[in-house]
Amino acid sequence: MPYGFQNTGMIIGILGTCIIGFISAYCGNTLVRCSHILLKRRKIPILDFAGVAEQAFLSGPQRFRKYSMFVGKFIDLFIVLGTIGGNGCYIVFIASNLKQLLDPMVGEHSSRIYMVAMLPVILVMNLVRNLKYIAPFSMFANAVLGSGLVIIFYYIVQDLPAVSTMPLYASASQLPLFFGTAVFAYGMIGVVLPLENDMKKPTQFLGVGGVLSIGVCFTAVLYTTMGFLGYLKYGEKTEASITLNLPLDEPIAKSVKLLYSVAVLFTYPMASYPAMQILQSYSAKSFKSLSVLYFFRVLMDVLTVLLAILIPNLGAFVSLVGAVSSCLFGLIFPPVIELLTYYEDFNYGRFYSRIWKNIFIIIFGALGFITGTYFSILDIINFDK
Repeated sequence: MPYGFQNTGMIIGILGTCIIGFISAYCGNTLVRCSHILLKRRKIPILDFAGVAEQAFLSGPQRFRKYSMFVGKFIDLFIVLGTIGGNGCYIVFIASNLKQLLDPMVGEHSSRIYMVAMLPVILVMNLVRNLKYIAPFSMFANAVLGSGLVIIFYYIVQDLPAVSTMPLYASASQLPLFFGTAVFAYGMIGVVLPLENDMKKPTQFLGVGGVLSIGVCFTAVLYTTMGFLGYLKYGEKTEASITLNLPLDEPIAKSVKLLYSVAVLFTYPMASYPAMQILQSYSAKSFKSLSVLYFFRVLMDVLTVLLAILIPNLGAFVSLVGAVSSCLFGLIFPPVIELLTYYEDFNYGRFYSRIWKNIFIIIFGALGFITGTYFSILDIINFDK
């Protein structure tokens, strides 16, 4: 987030982080709410993201219904590809921090070497198929991230310059990079339905006081605070990850880099879970063999590491994945699904408010998708020049 603020300035950084968080929470709630409507309407026990989209298209205008199956498969495909991209960002993050830590001890090496070294670890972790066994890793990672966050705040609040010395706005051409970074940071849409489906009390998931909204609100406060203070502290020297700015000559700072690397590695199975469910579903239907499922899991991990090796520019990589995957699935598809779901009853509210609200979000997401993708690719192309 400090890197995101560097691309937009203080004022837009604060406002943009909060606005994108609000819209992301709204879209997550929208997706789950539509799934409930469609489950009741079709008398289906459970639906994933692709299933919700498919049923929504079947509820829409007649000319859209023939595309329902295509849309379902399109979403499944891009959730898998988006997971590969998102996990690739995690690999680049871990490798960048390990390089800072280990190069002084073992000699100068490319970050790509550390990426390859991580492959056996993630292969073993991703063979776990049950969310019940994955959740403890994620909980441990959250505890580690929380303790590391305290230490990071300790470093960034010391000797802060005056806010007046920092730019309030950045160049308009940098704004799409911030947008992609922020949308990526909130990119939870792929795990919303699996988590809600697996909750003991799913009724507590939705609404202003629900698990999803409270979680996003808490995250928005953390992101805004970290982005503001981190950029204020390091200014134009802000790295793509704030951990890369921490001093290398202090044991506590080194421990944070290591802890965050381990924690992000432990979140890898949870981040992979939606894609793994999709692979499991297709392999069960087409091949009915566990060995084929594990082959696809291994293939996905290998492709993730290969993508990270191809794009070692963490900041641009994060922005690209945010612009393509998170915008498409987190900001564009949920309002489209809601418009189609409510078409059958034509229940769009007073003055068709639900239509105008969703059109605004679709345009907002489409602009972020187009501009974020374009400028992120330019940044990646120019990285090695």
